[in-house]
Amino acid sequence: MPDPKKFKEKQEFMDSCMHQVKTVEGEPQDKAVSKCLGLWGSKNKKKKCASELIREQAGKLLEV
Repeated sequence: MPDPKKFKEKQEFMDSCMHQVKTVEGEPQDKAVSKCLGLWGSKNKKKKCASELIREQAGKLLEV
């Protein structure tokens, strides 16, 4: 799968991603579009490390 962070333009990424998902992974058009749009949408989201996720979950448990 192409890395969306390496693309400035959405259309460039979508072209590359759709080709990859449809040809290499064999996904149908609708699933390929969904997968690629999801990747593009998460492009600027910061990935959380495990300790951050654990703290968040612990905080939720303490709220209950």
